[in-house]
Amino acid sequence: VRVTRTMSRLLGRRRRPVRAVILLAAAASTTRGLQFGGRTGCCAKADTYLATLSAAARPAVPGPDNAYHVTWCERLDRSLRALTGHALLASDDVEASCAALARNERLVVVSHDAGTGGAEGPVFNYATRAALELWELEWDAFVALPSRQSAEPVERTEREALLAAVARDGYIANYAGIRVSSTGRRFRIKDALVWNVYDIADDGDALRRRELETNPPVSEGQQQHCNPPMSGTTLLGQAAMFDRAQVEFL
Repeated sequence: VRVTRTMSRLLGRRRRPVRAVILLAAAASTTRGLQFGGRTGCCAKADTYLATLSAAARPAVPGPDNAYHVTWCERLDRSLRALTGHALLASDDVEASCAALARNERLVVVSHDAGTGGAEGPVFNYATRAALELWELEWDAFVALPSRQSAEPVERTEREALLAAVARDGYIANYAGIRVSSTGRRFRIKDALVWNVYDIADDGDALRRRELETNPPVSEGQQQHCNPPMSGTTLLGQAAMFDRAQVEFL
């Protein structure tokens, strides 16, 4: 599967072909009580966690004061380049590219951390405007959401298996799954790619070339992944991207 012309336009420049586009799973919570799958008060433990989570400990809304989270966005971009050969950011003006990404109302990009902060596991730490609108959340609520709460209970086993496979293999493309917004709107995501975020300090393209020399990608059915993951790096989290226009509301 090659990147579509639509996806190339969303990214704002021509890209080399990769296997599909990108996704993660997410649903929602609000500070008023419409939590996790649109069910008020469905998870008291998660409610308590969100009530005690310090806002200062979570990423602030992307803006000029934090350079639109350029450091994290570069990690997303370098990891994506290294794993797939596909770029997320323009190389000529990175901060401007990060600003455009944050404001994008069609390209959904989300990520979570590595889950080293406690029993709740990974917590979302980034979302584009398209993602926030899709899950009907403001930034502060989204980045306070443990990502395991992003799917309905019946979907969580499948989601955990997906993320475990990504952690092992580097990335998986052509994923499809059902998620739900903070108001209970259920929707299907398809043609999604989930990838690991690594602490790559140099050019992701260069790392990919080195990696391909010894560890070529492996195809299994309609999915493609990198096997093994990027050597000599630390896993910082996971991310996903997909075209909001392809979402099917159920």
